[in-house]
Amino acid sequence: MDVVAAVIASQGHACGHGGRTLSPAEEERAAADAASTVRSAVVAANRRINALNRQRGFAEGRGMGTTLVGLWRVPGTGRVVVFHAGDSRLYRLRHGELRLLTRDHSLYQVWLDNGRRGQAPQRNIIVRALGTGEQVEPDIAVHDLQPDDLYLLCSDGLTGIVPEGLIQRILTQQPPSAAEDVCTRLIDLANGAGGPDNITLILARFVLLPA
Repeated sequence: MDVVAAVIASQGHACGHGGRTLSPAEEERAAADAASTVRSAVVAANRRINALNRQRGFAEGRGMGTTLVGLWRVPGTGRVVVFHAGDSRLYRLRHGELRLLTRDHSLYQVWLDNGRRGQAPQRNIIVRALGTGEQVEPDIAVHDLQPDDLYLLCSDGLTGIVPEGLIQRILTQQPPSAAEDVCTRLIDLANGAGGPDNITLILARFVLLPA
């Protein structure tokens, strides 16, 4: 993640627009440039992890690997770039509706896509990750951004245990709780249900600051 963040940060500073409002065409170009930057950052991170695996004598497809999920607000625009590899997920809560913005790179998802034919594979077998091969192709998408959008980035240690409906109820509870308290409650729910896997999550809310 340090490699991804460093590449994005360097490009983000270079893409500043002096605070002026961009035209729709300029926003489209900025979003496309941001998506390209994200892809370069993920590829760089993959190469570094894969190189460490090779240095340690691991064969292709072996050694360290990691899933990845992230988002980046495109500087000067009302757009966000969403990117991922593996089965870590990103959800957006908008106007009380929880929507999954990523699609798992897992054998189980392949099984679902193929009409559930045959025996269901284990949910935790992933078909894409950083580090296990020389090449990786992250899924990257650009979404519009609205004030008060709430984003949940999380590992499958949460979503594999806690149902989406329950996650939505917790995120939409009134009055709203502090983000730290919500994170703690979700982690406690996953641990209380057995907590068989790493449980990592981030909550991010976008707010419109007064001029």
